[in-house]
Amino acid sequence: RLEALSAAGAALRGAVAPRYAATSRESDQKALAAAEASLAFAQEKAAEADIVASLRRVNVLRVRTGERDVLAKLDAAISARTAAAKVGPSENLAKRARLIE
Repeated sequence: RLEALSAAGAALRGAVAPRYAATSRESDQKALAAAEASLAFAQEKAAEADIVASLRRVNVLRVRTGERDVLAKLDAAISARTAAAKVGPSENLAKRARLIE
């Protein structure tokens, strides 16, 4: 189990994370907010070409920010599970008992 978690974590950090290295999460969120504002403006003007381009940009950024959120949660879960797997079973049981109390 530990090997599988370690491999998943390594794949996530080594193969998937570089895909997002060009921009930060915050800059993607700012770009999304700007694109949504641009879409709202295009819809007010009713310029169809502008609406399509703005909507496409908004959708791309929504997917990108959503993926980043999911990947961050997945990385945190893998890290937590890996750390728990490295700890002995008796220590895990003691920790669980404290959480239940």
